[in-house]
Amino acid sequence: MALCNAPVVSKWTYTRPYPFETTHARGILDKSLGAQAVAVKDLAAGPVSTVSALPFTVIRDREGRYVGDVALYTVPDDLGRRELSYAVHPDWHGRGVGGRAARAVLGFAVARMGVRRFQAVS
Repeated sequence: MALCNAPVVSKWTYTRPYPFETTHARGILDKSLGAQAVAVKDLAAGPVSTVSALPFTVIRDREGRYVGDVALYTVPDDLGRRELSYAVHPDWHGRGVGGRAARAVLGFAVARMGVRRFQAVS
């Protein structure tokens, strides 16, 4: 909750309401559970199976504390596009966490989702 309500983070998260409340978090989780279950099932099929989505991923530090999150969503069009979304707690800004998370997810998208083209939009 603190991450989503940090002004330096919330100004970039156009899909999350501000202020972000528990009911918003529950709604996002409830909406994503079906896709999460499919993605986990796809991943369990084997190391070379193609998956339909990336499960919502929490970024933690070495002590297990929440640092941020990263996700890859399917864009609702017929071009097969994906949208990368990540947020990093302000205490971790400037340490390369977001960049490493983005590279890992994009690598996953190529290796496990068959994505071959990326487009950056700001």
